[in-house]
Amino acid sequence: MTDALRFWLLAELVGLLALPVAGAFFRRLPGGGLTLARPLGLLLATYPVWLLASVHVLPYRPGSAWCGVLALAIVAAAVTVYSWRNGRHLLPALTRPADRRLWLAGEVLFLVAFAGWTVLRSYAPDVWGTEKPMDMAFINAINRSAWMPPHDPWLAGATINYYYFGHFIVAWLIRLSGVAPAVGFNLGVALVYALTASAVFAVAATLWLAMRSTSEGRTVSPILPGLAAAAFAMLLGNLDGALELLQKPGPLLQFDWWSPSRVIADTINEFPYFSFLLADLHAHMMATAFGLTALAFALQLALAGPKLPQRWAAPKVAASPAIACAGELLLAGLVAGSLYALNGWDYPTELGIGFLCLLLWASRRQAAVR
Repeated sequence: MTDALRFWLLAELVGLLALPVAGAFFRRLPGGGLTLARPLGLLLATYPVWLLASVHVLPYRPGSAWCGVLALAIVAAAVTVYSWRNGRHLLPALTRPADRRLWLAGEVLFLVAFAGWTVLRSYAPDVWGTEKPMDMAFINAINRSAWMPPHDPWLAGATINYYYFGHFIVAWLIRLSGVAPAVGFNLGVALVYALTASAVFAVAATLWLAMRSTSEGRTVSPILPGLAAAAFAMLLGNLDGALELLQKPGPLLQFDWWSPSRVIADTINEFPYFSFLLADLHAHMMATAFGLTALAFALQLALAGPKLPQRWAAPKVAASPAIACAGELLLAGLVAGSLYALNGWDYPTELGIGFLCLLLWASRRQAAVR
């Protein structure tokens, strides 16, 4: 119980510290995007530690791991000072009751999802079977390595040749929270599940708000479609499981939960509930919340465009200072670029979506000028 509490408190600290960054990064997004502060904070806290260890400047040790939290706090303080000096409210989304309720609903969803999946993992906590030993070996190798990439746990003298940044984030949380590695593995599964659920909630609620702003008569709170999307994404799968329950009634202990992930012969057709129930800390699973964060930024590009310097600003639109443009560009590069280290398959997809969203904004802007 105390292990889970320490793990959650560390994730909560990261999310709260990152609120000013999320407020600035998603300022033009309907709803404010504050629910995505936690994945942003995890990137800002772990990337400097990983980068410095990768270029052999600062070894990865408990002290340097805490430097990541310090770096996040410095970035948050810088954003706070910048907002104050430019006469902007630090977190405008929290001053709007509807947006504040949306953020609080996302926080409650994260807590419930983390607690629920932690309890579920407690019924089968063994880090064994399928590919869990490989993922556990990666995490242990990271926390035993001073420099990145970490040493290969199977081949002495070699390093891990894999996109392991998601494992690094879990290893970083294990190191700072002080939980046992096997316990941290299961808590990492629960954390990634909660991160993904809250990210789905944020993106769906944002889409609903964007749709509502272009039409009339929609009075449903964005919390409801956000929760519905999280339920569909994280608790449901394909129809094969329902068909099996109807065609093969019997005790639930005899339910074949594996077959719905293999509905097409000789292929793998995983869906989130299956992946998290299997609980292999694979790259494709750990990257989902960060991919959704990149998707939210792409949606902001489609709706409001990028933050532009003075000479590129549209007529009658207040221009953003160059420092704000550079800051947004750097953070967008971090969010999108991290996907290459988290799960290389997601990287080109997110870049393509971002490019298409930019084209959509440019076409709408051109039409408005005409």
